[in-house]
Amino acid sequence: MEQGSIFTPIPRPKILWEILGQIKDNIAAGKLGKGDRLPSERQMAQVFGVSRTTIREAIKSLEMLGLVECVQGDGSYIAQNLDQSLIQPLSIMFMLEGATLSQVQQLRRAMELTTAALAAERITPRELAVLEGLCARLEDDLPEASLAQLDLELHYGIARAAGNALILATLSGAQALIDTQIKGVRAQMLKEPHNRRQIGAQHRAVVDALGAGDPAGAAAAMEAHMAFIEEYLTAD
Repeated sequence: MEQGSIFTPIPRPKILWEILGQIKDNIAAGKLGKGDRLPSERQMAQVFGVSRTTIREAIKSLEMLGLVECVQGDGSYIAQNLDQSLIQPLSIMFMLEGATLSQVQQLRRAMELTTAALAAERITPRELAVLEGLCARLEDDLPEASLAQLDLELHYGIARAAGNALILATLSGAQALIDTQIKGVRAQMLKEPHNRRQIGAQHRAVVDALGAGDPAGAAAAMEAHMAFIEEYLTAD
């Protein structure tokens, strides 16, 4: 079957949402998956019954949402990594709802506690070794920017060990919102020696609980870590 034939003409002008809806339907039907190449602009324009310019604009919008990856001179693909796909929608919701930084951190806190508990049940020896290595590197005398990146990798490593892609995507979106509101917040926190020591001990407590297979302990350790971050974010 020619790939372009999985789509049908669009009878009304809601181009972006119609294309998105048909892509979603084809993913649900197993006809499209992560990394699959979409038909060419010419093919899609013919099938949808619209101009190539319209298709190009729709694909660009889907790329901005993180759902599609465009490769220059090659084509458009369903994104391989959808961790970032919630960032733009959450950012828009954040602005429309007038949400506060505290509210976004509350969302992150809920996700982090859940991932810690799940990771304690599901983490593999290899994943645990990676997290222990990150903890060790976070104790090195490194520039704040490098420590901030390692800190981010640690939290995402815990989230990946939880084995739930939806939680990971939501957590990524919430963290991106915080980073947008306070540029370099991780680096700012890690610049202070006291914060480094506290955060290092908190990370160790979480990872130790993961190694012990203790969901309640992992969640409690992560809650203490989140409380420390919230205190920093809300300080005058």
